[in-house]
Amino acid sequence: MCVLRGGFSRVEQTLLEGGRGTAVIEQRMAFQDLMRARFEEVIEQATGRRVIGFMSGNQQHPDMMCEVSFSLRTTSLTPRACIRRSALFR
Repeated sequence: MCVLRGGFSRVEQTLLEGGRGTAVIEQRMAFQDLMRARFEEVIEQATGRRVIGFMSGNQQHPDMMCEVSFSLRTTSLTPRACIRRSALFR
């Protein structure tokens, strides 16, 4: 998980101040959706683990962003096998 503060660009900040916060969030969500595969690839290369989930969230006041990725401990498990395995420990 990565939490960031102060990440809105000058253009986004201008839109926020002009009451267009929804447009800023929609644009960020569209960008995250477009870049999801690339972000997962970078995380996998950095950690050596397969990413099975990635989420991104934004908050305007206070200015905060959160990036969360979920990965498997080993690359030999499928997401379904991981879910079954985690159910054993409940």
